[in-house]
Amino acid sequence: MAISRSEQVIQDDRINFEAANLAIFCNEPEKNREILRNCLKKSLTDGNLGSHEFFQGELSFAQNNLPDALKHYEFALKEQPNNSLFLSNYAVALLLTGDSRNAIKVFRQALAQNPNEYHARVGLIAALIEIKRTEHARDLAVQLFHYADFHDVYKFSLVEALVDLEEDRKAMKLVNSLLRRYPGNIYCTAFKLRISSKFKAQRLPGFRLRPQLRALILCDSVRYVGGKVACVGVFDQMNAFAFPAPSPNFFIYLSFSGKRWKSSVEIKILDQAKALVVKQDIKAFNEDLRLTTHVVLNVTPQNLKKPGPYIVEARVDGILVGSTYFLLEKVEPRPDYSAHELAKLLEDPKTVKKVRISFKCSKCSSEYAFQINLDPNAAIELPALPFPDENQFICPKCDTKHELKALKLQARELLGKPMVQPQDGSTAEKTAVDKGLA
Repeated sequence: MAISRSEQVIQDDRINFEAANLAIFCNEPEKNREILRNCLKKSLTDGNLGSHEFFQGELSFAQNNLPDALKHYEFALKEQPNNSLFLSNYAVALLLTGDSRNAIKVFRQALAQNPNEYHARVGLIAALIEIKRTEHARDLAVQLFHYADFHDVYKFSLVEALVDLEEDRKAMKLVNSLLRRYPGNIYCTAFKLRISSKFKAQRLPGFRLRPQLRALILCDSVRYVGGKVACVGVFDQMNAFAFPAPSPNFFIYLSFSGKRWKSSVEIKILDQAKALVVKQDIKAFNEDLRLTTHVVLNVTPQNLKKPGPYIVEARVDGILVGSTYFLLEKVEPRPDYSAHELAKLLEDPKTVKKVRISFKCSKCSSEYAFQINLDPNAAIELPALPFPDENQFICPKCDTKHELKALKLQARELLGKPMVQPQDGSTAEKTAVDKGLA
């Protein structure tokens, strides 16, 4: 039976959405962007305003701009209010902005329109976990696990839900199934490592006396607010303009529960070839049977050599207790400002006019500062040095050669950006400069 043009558009949107999101799970961000850009062009050419707004929302979502994504999804739903895929993505964005209860309503609205909207089914499970309705979430997740006929992109999301619900054997079965289709997939590998280590630990003597990992989070900073731990700037992706890429400091937060214990907690970061990038450890001690133990490590991976995924492993007394990963993506530097743009930015008192980056020699630990100015004719303020034109710096004290291209591009990217007013009362330009520190 022939289908209508509108039904064909809905089918095409779903096929493209699933292909774009599968590319993300398969560590192909450029393919994801290419699919979304092609969808935007085609929907505009065909006059499909709803589809155009939806894929514009997807592009914003991929850039972690959730407020912008929500607006585009809302515009898309004005054109197609009963589109279950559009409703599902709108609900996911609501969930990620913390509006779990409204997200649940929209997920259910999507399922009312289309009971086979697996995107909404997996999203509803995640939302129920978020509001601690774990038994209901478990029932739905187990039910969905036994279905076979749905797209792999939703199976990737179901793996995470099953792990969160401690349905480890079902999660492992699904992970192995996906790894047969996508050998070496970093997302599945990280979950398989996490589940396998848990199974192994459970077989060891004294397992119940060992601390249990409750959370492993990568973030920009960790604070204690009102007696609660607040992880600020949680991420699973970094950007770099050139390689080897100097990574900024970031924090790894771990939460453990268990009986009285004293242990060594070790963190390892491995690259795609499983080569060690960082190894760092800390002693942890829980003296109260009722309390959770919080462990925070400040990490600075040096010279990440190529884009791609990196695995983060957590070990307690040498035993692997959990893992996660982050994706390092290469991004193109912004184009040079035109003469007109440069003149306007130099007149604006609220833009960053200079960026200074601290640098330490890897061999002799001598410290230097390099500065770059928005105005190419402005003087460098001593004791800072200008970035060398050839992007190579030779330490005057030990003759060690250093590549500075990545640092220079990182600093250049901040020039002309709006200053950010910090909460600690320091100057706005200082905050913008500090963001460029490697």
